Amino acid sequence: MHFGRTQITPPSIPPGLVARPALLEALDRGDDRALTLVCAPPGYGKSLLLAHWVRERADTPTAWVNLEPDDNDPRRLWGAVLTALRACPGVPEDSRLHRLVVSRASVELEFLADLVEALDALPVRIRLVLDDAHCLVSPESLRGLQLMMRSPRPQLRLILATRRDPGLPVARMRLEEQLCELRAQQLQFSAEESALLLERQGIRLAAGHRTELQERTGGWPAGLQFAALRLRGHPDPGSFITSFSGDERPVADYLVWEVLERAGEFLESREFLFDMR
Repeated sequence: MHFGRTQITPPSIPPGLVARPALLEALDRGDDRALTLVCAPPGYGKSLLLAHWVRERADTPTAWVNLEPDDNDPRRLWGAVLTALRACPGVPEDSRLHRLVVSRASVELEFLADLVEALDALPVRIRLVLDDAHCLVSPESLRGLQLMMRSPRPQLRLILATRRDPGLPVARMRLEEQLCELRAQQLQFSAEESALLLERQGIRLAAGHRTELQERTGGWPAGLQFAALRLRGHPDPGSFITSFSGDERPVADYLVWEVLERAGEFLESREFLFDMR
C-alpha cells in the first residue's frame, strides 16, 4: 500500500492563527497520560491546535497521520502508521519499525505486539497523532490502539483528534487519571480570542456588536471565521450580525459537507453548533 506525503503531514498554519497558549499548556500537562483525546464537532480547530502544538513543542519528534474512511481497514491503518513512524525524526534507521510488514490478509496480534515492542525500544520519546480518528470504528482497527494505551508507553505519546468519543475505554481511563482530554467547551473561542481573530482580519466592531456575534456563534471558531469573511467591507455590520445564522450560505454549505452528509454525526454534534435560526 502506498501512502502519500499529505497523509502523514500536519496541516499548515495560517498566517492569522490566534495562538491559544492555555490549550497548549493543557496538552503539555497530559504528557504522562496513556491517551490524549481532542474531541469536538467539526469546525472547532482540533487539527490546527495540534499542528500548532507540535510545531511549538518541536523538541519531541512527532509522527502524524491524517486518517481517511478507508483507513478503517486495519491493514491500511497500520500501514499508514508505519509510514508516519518511519518518517519521524525520532525513529533511527536501525529501528525494528523499518522492518515490520503489515500482512495483506489481516493484522494479527503478533504484529501489534511487535509494533509495541519496537516503539518501547526507541531511543527517544515520540508523539503519534491520529487526526480524524472518528474514521476508526471497526473492532479490528481499535484493538491495536487499546494495546498501545493499556498503560503509558515509555517512548510514545498517543494523541487522537476526533469528532466523537472513540470505541475505547475513555470513561475508565478518565477515572484512572490516564486520560488527557480537550472538549468543545474548552476549544470554543473566548470573547477576547474572537475579537483578536476579527482584528487580525482588519475588522473592528463596536463592543455591543462583538458581544452579539459571540453570543450568536457560541465561540464556534468556524462560525466566527465565516462571519469575518462576510464582515469585510460590509456597509452595515450591525444588521449583518443580527441576522447571521446557520442558514447563511457558506455556513450551511460547510455543515452540509461536514455534518449532514454524515447524518449520525449530526445527531451527536448539533447541540454544539450555534443557533441556526
